[in-house]
Amino acid sequence: MSKQYVESTPHLHAINLKTERANAAQEAYEVYEFDNLLVELRGQSNWTFAFGEKDAPVMFRTITIFKDRSRENPILAQFIVEFEPHSAIPTKAYARSDKRTFFGSMPDGYFDTLDASAGRKFS
Repeated sequence: MSKQYVESTPHLHAINLKTERANAAQEAYEVYEFDNLLVELRGQSNWTFAFGEKDAPVMFRTITIFKDRSRENPILAQFIVEFEPHSAIPTKAYARSDKRTFFGSMPDGYFDTLDASAGRKFS
């Protein structure tokens, strides 16, 4: 089997796409503005792939949010990054504990500044 054939298999494309999405999700997490909340990763919360609302591909990780330094009343939440279909280009990022409770926000214009070359399309 030639190297060219192996690199073009759908399985390797899926691995590359997952890795690129995880990298893009990490970048979004690092710039996310949690509005003075104390945030910790839950255990060894790595990025997990799933399909979100309207079948949008998402990467998410579990986090714990504390409203102040006392660390009382921890809130279990998820940090979620949505992507264009078949792409590593993020379209939305947010932290939420349920469908109605959101925390923080992305910096204004973050998604507008992303160059299409930052995320590769896969078909």
